[in-house]
Amino acid sequence: MLTEEEEMTGINETMAALSSEINGNTGQKNIAALKRDWLKRNTELTLTQESQQKIWEVKKEQLQSDDFRQKELLIKDWNHTADARNWLSSFKQQQWQQRNQCRTNRKFEAEFHPPQQWLRLAEGEYERATGKTNSC
Repeated sequence: MLTEEEEMTGINETMAALSSEINGNTGQKNIAALKRDWLKRNTELTLTQESQQKIWEVKKEQLQSDDFRQKELLIKDWNHTADARNWLSSFKQQQWQQRNQCRTNRKFEAEFHPPQQWLRLAEGEYERATGKTNSC
């Protein structure tokens, strides 16, 4: 039979062995949890990458579509003709101002220079006869 001291020593040794085993198991559990977390994150990233790849393919197809290319050309043409459109608008504005000024001039001439009406009438006859027109 074992003495009390021997029994205590055996129990202490068993406890130390079990404690060491627990510590080892805890370490393995922590390593397994880290591996699990890594695998979970890897799976999430893989799914995200696949999703983004599909989105990229759709966008790539849209960029290569005829409809997109036609719209792109239309926009380029629109941008390239900005100066011409501005010049045309300016030209039309100047024409309108010139017509308006001619009307105003005729009005003032009629009010303040009645003899010039006869001159205008003669110029009109001349223009009809020759085919030449006055700027106003």
